[in-house]
Amino acid sequence: MSVRPSPPRLRAPRAALASLLVLTAAACGSEDDGAAGTCGEEVVEPVDPQSAVHVLPGAPEQDGGEALPTSGIHVMDPSVDVVSSEPLPDTIAVGVLERRGVVIEHSPDLPADEVGRLEALASEEQGTVVVAPAPDLPSPVVARAWRTRLECTTADVDRLETFIDEHLGTGSAMSPDTGG
Repeated sequence: MSVRPSPPRLRAPRAALASLLVLTAAACGSEDDGAAGTCGEEVVEPVDPQSAVHVLPGAPEQDGGEALPTSGIHVMDPSVDVVSSEPLPDTIAVGVLERRGVVIEHSPDLPADEVGRLEALASEEQGTVVVAPAPDLPSPVVARAWRTRLECTTADVDRLETFIDEHLGTGSAMSPDTGG
């Protein structure tokens, strides 16, 4: 009597496939968990050598500067609404960053419900968090803090709250211990 060998078991490949599917689902998120995985990595930039230059409110914007700067020429201690319906000039935005605030900008085309979620993050209680529209963003949502930028494809409130928690009250051109 001959014994026929049984077909090889495919447990390892099946387990690997199942693990891959679980990891893919976790990375992509679901409709119920908000916008998981929609933000890139934070980018930390060097201090702009012109960060000590202060301009008066209403001064003309400097041409040829970096888009969405995280340091540089700015209005010292700018007066700004935490929710703006108009784009912020870079000199105002960088002034908010120097004062240890966070600026969250969004595409004017962002859906109203996402804009509402961003505007709910605006605050002056523990520091300034400003939310404003901005044309020509590299992503639909961009958060800036002193020397740091985060780009998101949606209003990922959980990730943006983490960014705010990590950066609000930190960094300043006036404080050498924070890279400024």
